[in-house]
Amino acid sequence: MLRYIHETSQNVLISGESGLTPWAMGGLRCIPGLLKLTSCAPIRFCTAMLANVGDIRRQFRSRFILDQGRCVAGNVVLEHLLGAAPIRPGTWLGLSLGNYAKKLYINLNCDPRRYSPADSNRLADLFVNTILELTQPDSESRSARAHERPSNARNS
Repeated sequence: MLRYIHETSQNVLISGESGLTPWAMGGLRCIPGLLKLTSCAPIRFCTAMLANVGDIRRQFRSRFILDQGRCVAGNVVLEHLLGAAPIRPGTWLGLSLGNYAKKLYINLNCDPRRYSPADSNRLADLFVNTILELTQPDSESRSARAHERPSNARNS
């Protein structure tokens, strides 16, 4: 699944399909207050958002000494850093993936008006169990099938 997301994202970046978004954002920033006004509009372009953060150390502006892949500042060691993609009205689910010190961090943020705590926990369990299943050696054939692009999928 992650491989499929990565390849699809790469195709969007390479093909230039992503060019409209930065261009539109730049245009909105030219008029003071327009970007904020647009972000408050009731129109939403997605009900779920996936943010692939990658190595979270890249988010820091300073370089740190590393100890087993963890950032060290004086006598403080950053064990982990958590943060979920924001939920705006109309967006029901925010999911962010990141890695740090050779660990994968999955942060899930569900709209409490759409998902009960039990539903949110079931969704998180389903997501993690699917990833674990795909990483098992006996699931290589399942992983290969999951990696294949569905015949009815389209670029969007």
